[in-house]
Formats: sequence, structure tokens, C-alpha cells
Amino acid sequence: MAFIANHLQSQDYLRKLRVEFAKLDTNGDGILQKEELISAYVKLGKSPAAAKNIVEDLMDNLDANNNGTIDFSEFLTANMNMEEAMADKQLMEAFRLFDKVTHAGWRATVGRERTDNAR
Repeated sequence: MAFIANHLQSQDYLRKLRVEFAKLDTNGDGILQKEELISAYVKLGKSPAAAKNIVEDLMDNLDANNNGTIDFSEFLTANMNMEEAMADKQLMEAFRLFDKVTHAGWRATVGRERTDNAR
């Protein structure tokens, strides 16, 4: 059952990514050119110069086959890597919180033991 639920979630996630990719692919050719990405960042409020710098960085990191465009597989890989990084960050934050709670509880326990032993 867990496999089926996970597969259905994956299919839904994939559909959502395809929709987002299609929104960025304004000419509908199935690949994202620099100009399309720059335009998207400008629409989000970035200056054209800032958008160009962001897109250059994206291309350096996402364009696996170095053809100057982002295809859906590269887009998918980038999103999966981002999701994984976010999950790792959330996990680390959970461990930090757990560590704080555990150490606080340990300090309280040790303090009580010292007080009890002093009596």
C-alpha cells in the first residue's frame, strides 16, 4: 500500500512539475531558453540584470548537457535535488530541536540529582 501511495504522490508531483515547466516554456518547444527564464524572473520582480545573472548561474548548474537550454529532465533533476536539500535541512532542524530539548531535560535531571544527593 505504501508503495502505491508513494507512486501516486510521485505521479502527482510529476504532473505539477510539468505544469510549472510548461508555464516557463512560453514558446512551447519543450525546452527552456535563457530568455524564457530571464523573462520569468523579471515577472517575479527581478531587474533584467539580476535576472540575467540568476539565469547564468542556473545554466551553469542545471544544463547537464551544456547545450544552453534546460530540458524537462534537467528541470526535474534540479527540483528533486532542491526537494532533497530542503528535506535534509528540515531533518537537521528537527535534530537540533530534539538536541535542545534532550539537553534541557538532561540538565534538569542532573540538577535534580545533585539537589537530591545534597540532602
